[in-house]
Parts: sequence; structure tokens; C-alpha cells
Amino acid sequence: MSPTPPRRLSLKQKLPLLICGLVLGVVALDSAASYGSVRTASLAVGRERLRSVSDQIAELLAVSATKTDSVLRVAAADNAVVRFLESPSERNKAAAMTYMRRPSASSSQRLSVELWNAKRELALTTAPGVTALHGPATLEFDVASAGPHHTAVGRLRVENDTVVLPIVGAVMASGKPIGYYVEWRRIASTPQARDQLLHLIGPNASLLLGNDSGTVWTDLARTVAGPPADVRHATDIADYTLADGTEVLGTARPIAGAPWTVLVELPKATLMGAADRFVTRAVLIGLVLLGLGFVVAWTVSKEITRPLDRLTHASSAIAAGDFSQLADTSRTDELGQLAVAFNSMAAQIHDTQRTLEHRVVERTQRLEKLQSVMLRTERLNTLAMLGAGLAHDLNNLLFTTSLSVEMLRREGEAGKPARAELLGQISKATTESGRLTKRLMMFARGETDAVEPRLVELRAAVAAQEDFLRMILPRTIGFHLLLEVSSSRVLVPPTVIEQSLVNLVSNARDAMPDGGNVTVRVREEHSDETPRLLVEVSDTGTGIPPELHETIFETFFTTKAKNGTGIGLASVRAMMESIGGTVCVCSLPDDGATFTLSFPIHVEEAAAVTPYDSSKSHSVLV
Repeated sequence: MSPTPPRRLSLKQKLPLLICGLVLGVVALDSAASYGSVRTASLAVGRERLRSVSDQIAELLAVSATKTDSVLRVAAADNAVVRFLESPSERNKAAAMTYMRRPSASSSQRLSVELWNAKRELALTTAPGVTALHGPATLEFDVASAGPHHTAVGRLRVENDTVVLPIVGAVMASGKPIGYYVEWRRIASTPQARDQLLHLIGPNASLLLGNDSGTVWTDLARTVAGPPADVRHATDIADYTLADGTEVLGTARPIAGAPWTVLVELPKATLMGAADRFVTRAVLIGLVLLGLGFVVAWTVSKEITRPLDRLTHASSAIAAGDFSQLADTSRTDELGQLAVAFNSMAAQIHDTQRTLEHRVVERTQRLEKLQSVMLRTERLNTLAMLGAGLAHDLNNLLFTTSLSVEMLRREGEAGKPARAELLGQISKATTESGRLTKRLMMFARGETDAVEPRLVELRAAVAAQEDFLRMILPRTIGFHLLLEVSSSRVLVPPTVIEQSLVNLVSNARDAMPDGGNVTVRVREEHSDETPRLLVEVSDTGTGIPPELHETIFETFFTTKAKNGTGIGLASVRAMMESIGGTVCVCSLPDDGATFTLSFPIHVEEAAAVTPYDSSKSHSVLV
């Protein structure tokens, strides 16, 4: 079974899809190009804004560090501080403590104020517990002692989840440090100030402050994780992904006068907001254009396909023989011209059909006359073929008569009383010769020799031929009869069974000139829905090549050279086909041959089985 071809779309469907596809493609390409341009521009603006904001914040923090440096120099040079470090008396201590606790602009961020002597030992503090927590600012002492301004802004530290830093000023006397003035401050900012600063940077922006060593980072409210990339030495915008999966652009700047780095981060999604909004608008516009394109395409396709549908209907009607269906020619465009050409073609086809019909009638009459002549010629040719076949049958009958006479002579010499039976065989052969001659004459006159078929028990009919079949075989050939069926019946003319068996056994005899065995077997076959009776005639002769299995049943084909006529097997096939049966051969060279006669079983149980009439003669075709 061939596969069903895929269903193709009609023009009415293809045209809207094509136009919609073109509109969608144009919108998609334009949106993609525009999105790329907007995205590039947004990234460029975001990078420039990051550079500007980070520079401004770094400058602000540098200014703050400079102010802190000035405040530290003033505090470290105060007389109360200097006098206490030079002479730590109770009076000087009280004066120094009063100065250290004075209010200032940074009081809200100040945790403690300390004085350390030249040996870097704690001399005085406003908050002993806090001092014990963070300890000495040793690194900052070294920076303040060696620096030109004798001040140092310390690195960030984390104490109790609070980010703190020391601010150190060296107390100088005679060009040497006699101690250190230390303020510990927390890094903190009010939410309002922090939000205002971030708003100036941009929505969803982040501002981080950390040591230049990258050890501590804060967002001015609490400690936070540092960036996953090393941004301290980056010369341009860094592009990285945070731990939560957010893609950001970041830029870092060092703070002049302080060991800090400020980092400004801006999410890419924020920068791409304009591009995303553009894509959304482009998609909406594309959908609107797609809908309009579909409506326009559907309308145009209907205008185009409606006349085509009418043409298709008209052509189908003409194909069915109805020439009254014509195409609509009211249009003035190309489709109207096509309709005019179609109608003209239909009229020509109609005229051609009438002409052909007239010619067919004339040719039919001529063919009928020629057929009559051919039938007479064929009858003469068939008469010649039948004459050859009847002559062949007569030859076999005469052979039977000659054989019977010879047997009669031998029986007479041997003194055996079998003459009556042999004389009966001679009589039957003579009667059959007359019948064949009568058939030839009837055919020459154009008459038919119709023989009514009868119900015959096949097993009994074959068994009745055993003596005659043994008689036509020489003593060097053995004969075996196997009856393997019950009393099943077949509907055949009286002579089909005996003529077929005589022909097949005679051919088997000729295939074994040096002797052998012939086996006739009757059996049933139930391989299909209709059971059949089979008669198999097998020999042990020279066999038949496979390429001749069909050819041997053709009329006048023979493998016996001048000794055969090519009529016997052709007659067997013709007789079997006339009763709805078949004949076939199974053979290999040098391996004998088996011819199988297949008879359909008659299923009418009401009819009686016709007894086999052994008095009928045996026609032999070899």
C-alpha cells in the first residue's frame, strides 16, 4: 500500500501566510536592528554615567579625608593634649579629657578618643571598653610618624558587625612625636542621605566602600560581600555577575588621602530598561501590523481564489461531461482573460468530443464487420489445430486397439480366457474414434459438442482407471495408486478425469525410457477457504527444467521432437480450466516430475454421487 501523500496548503491559505510571514520578518529584523542600536547606546550612556559618578564620589571622599586631616592636625596640636603627654598629671589629665570629649560635627560617628604616648602605650581614653576591643592602630601610628602632615586615615575594620576606622594624628614636639591622638569612628550613614546619594547615581545602583587591599567592604550601612572580580586595578568599566545572578557594570576609584576604594555598581537590566521598553513597543506594533496584514492578505486571497474556484468547478463539470458549466467572464483583469480562454477551450473540447464520438461509431461498425471475418478465419485455424489434436487422439486409440489385439493374441497362445475383456477394450476404442470424428465434423459446421457435467466421486473415478493405466505402461515401469480421500465429489464432464490421467501417465511413460515408477495419488487440500481435491501424477524420469514449467502447457510445444505433437498438456489445461480447476507441475532436472490436477469440491449434499461408468472408452493424448 503506497503511503498517503501529505496534504498541501491551498492558495487561499498560502497567500495570507506568506504576507504575514513577510510582515513578521520585516518587523523582527527592524526590531532586532533597533534593539541592538538602543542597547549599544544604553550601555554607552551607562558606562559614561558610571565613570562620572565614581569620579565625583571619589572626589567627595577625598575632600572629606582632607578635612579630616585638617581636624586631626588641630587636635594633635592642642595645648591640653601636648601638656598631658609631656606631663601626665591629674590636672593636665582633666584638661585633656575635657578637650577629648568636646562636641564636634563628627560626634555622632565617634566611638572613642584616645591618647597614646611615644612608647605607644595607652595613656588616656574616653571609652575604655571600646579601646580594649579594637586595640592599638599600629599601622596608622607608623604612617602618621613618617607622613608630611603627621596624620593618617586608617583602614576599615569590622567590630561587632560595625565597620569602624581609626583617625590618627601624631603629637609633635621639637620635631619628634611625643604621642598620638586617635579617634575611632563608625562608618554609617542615615537612610535618607544614602538613598539620596544612590538616587543621584541611578535606580537600583549600589555604592560600596572598601579597603584598598579588598579585605572589608561596606555599603555605608552594613558589611557586604565584595565584588566577585578584582576591580581595584581595573582601568575601565568591569562587567561581572553577582552571587545572586545579577549582571552588573562596576567601576572603582581610589580615594586620595585614604587607603580606600569606592565602587559604584549598576545592574545591566536597569541600563537595558529603555531597550526592553523599545522591544515591547516594537512587539505590540508588530502584532498590530501582523493582524492588519492577515486581514489584507485574506481579502486579497479571496478576490484571487474565488474566480479560480469557479474555474475549478467548471473544469470538473466538463470532465464529467457537462459542457453547460462555463467560467465567469465579467472581470476585466487577467483572471477574466483566463476565463474567456477557458470557455473557448471548453467549446473546442465539446466539438472535438462530438467529432470523436462520430468517428468511434464509424470505426465500431467497421470493426464489427472485420470481427465477423476474423471469427470465420479463426474457426478455420482452430479446425486445423483441432484436427491435429483429434488425429493425435485417434493415434492413441489405435495404439490401444493394437495393444489389445496383441494382448488377445498372447492370451490365446497362453490359453487364458481373457479374450472377452480385451475385445471390450477394442470396442470402446472403436466407439471413441467414432465420437472424435463426429466432433470434428460438428466443429467444421460451426456447431458445439456440449457435454453436461456430472457429480463424480473422484476417488472411484480414478480407481476405475487403474487397469487401463497399468495396461498402457510397459513392464519396466511400476504403477502405484494411493487413495487418501473420502467420498468427496466433483462436478465435471465424464471424460475429463480419464483423458487427463491418460495424457499425464502417457507423458510419464515417455519420460522413463529405461523404466521407473509412476504414482497416482488422490488427496484433499484445505490451504484456502475453498477445499479442493488433488490428483498427483508423479514419475521418476528425467524431469523438466524450471524455465519450461509454463511453456510445456502451450499448444504445439513439445520436448519429444518428431515423436510429439504438443497437444496433450495443452488439452489437459484447457479441460481443467473449463471446470474451474487448475494443473501445475513441480519438477527439477534428473529428479522426476509431479503434475497436480486441482478440482473444486462440490458441496451440494442432496445430489447423488454419479457412479463411474467403466464402459466408457479412454482417449489418449501423448
